This record gives sequence, C-alpha cells and structure tokens, in this order.
Amino acid sequence: MAGKWESIGRPGYLGKHRDNKHFLWNQLYGEGNWRLAWNVGERFVDKAGAYVLYEEAYFQFFAKNMNYAHRLIKDACEPELIVCLETVSWWYKGTIESWYQNNKYLQAKT
Repeated sequence: MAGKWESIGRPGYLGKHRDNKHFLWNQLYGEGNWRLAWNVGERFVDKAGAYVLYEEAYFQFFAKNMNYAHRLIKDACEPELIVCLETVSWWYKGTIESWYQNNKYLQAKT
C-alpha cells in the first residue's frame, strides 16, 4: 500500500512492552502500514538512520573526550534537534538518549 506517512503520536520508551505495542499497531493499522520514525529537523528517518546519528554523536564525543565519559551527558548531542516537549525518564535532558526517545514517532500510512 503506497501512501504518505502521518505522525500519530510519540510512543516514548517501549522497553518490555515493545512486542505488545507492535501487536497492537499491527491490529490498528495493518502489518507494514505503520513504522517508528525519528524526527531530525524538518524530516524523519527510520531506525537505521537514527542509529547512524546516535553512533556518530557518540563517536564525536569520544574522539574529543576519551577520558571523560561522564561528560557524555553534556557534550555528545545536538539539543536543537530534540523535540521541544522533552520528557525525562532514566535518561538525562539534552542527551543523545533523550533525542532518541523524544524524537521517536509512531506513523501510519494514510
């Protein structure tokens, strides 16, 4: 089914509920008709694209701060790419993990 992707909501951290959520979304939207996508500025990327950004951010940090992993919280991300309604759970505000969790959207084909 071809179609445009529409953002339905922000699922947040899925953790142990991932399989149940995937089952629910398959029931609601149909298998192959939903996806998780990460907001990066004006566009969305898939999980592989998010991991590339995630990995690059960690690489850049450690290239600059090999002996200072604790500074990761402050230095390894681009906060301007994090959605304004940033929620905090076990991750810290303004971090790479915060971007990964807060910029994740559930999308369905329309």
